[in-house]
Amino acid sequence: MKIIKTLLFVIITIQTFAQDGSLTGHISYLEDSCDFNNVTLLILKEGQIVSGSVTDKYGKYEIKDIPYGKYDLKIFTLGFRDKIVYNYEIKENSQTENFIYPDPCKSSKRICPHGHKDSVIPILYGYPTVRNMKKAKKGKIKLVGCVVTDCDPKWHCKKHDIDF
Repeated sequence: MKIIKTLLFVIITIQTFAQDGSLTGHISYLEDSCDFNNVTLLILKEGQIVSGSVTDKYGKYEIKDIPYGKYDLKIFTLGFRDKIVYNYEIKENSQTENFIYPDPCKSSKRICPHGHKDSVIPILYGYPTVRNMKKAKKGKIKLVGCVVTDCDPKWHCKKHDIDF
C-alpha cells in the first residue's frame, strides 16, 4: 500500500510540474492565402514576452514549452500592422492554430479591445499644428506621422499602449 501511495504521489507531482504545451501552425497572407514567411509570433503575459517564433519560408511556426494558461498573441512583420489575439488559451500538450495575416480593415469604436473607454484617445495623422502638439504633450491625442493607408487605427489606449 505504501508503494502505491508513493507511486501515485510521484505521478501527480510529475503531471503538476509538466504543465507545458506547444503551439504550431501556419500563417497565410490575407490577399492571396499564400505562405507568409518571416512573420513574428510572440506569446505575451501581461505585456511581457513569454516565448515566440518566426515563420519559415512555408509560413509555418512552432513554439514549445509554453506553460498552460491564457496569453495574448502578437503577430507582426515589417510593413504591416500588428495583429493581436487576446486571451488565447494554451490548454493541451500540443495545439495547432492557423492565422490569416493581416486582418481585414474594420472600423473601430472608442472602446479598448480590453473593454473599457477610459484612457482612450484619438490618433492624429499628418503634420500637426501647434495646438495639436500641445494636446499631444497633455496626453489628449496621439501623434503618429504623415504616412496614411486605408486601414490605419483611429484610437489609442494609453493604459494598454495599443492602437485600434
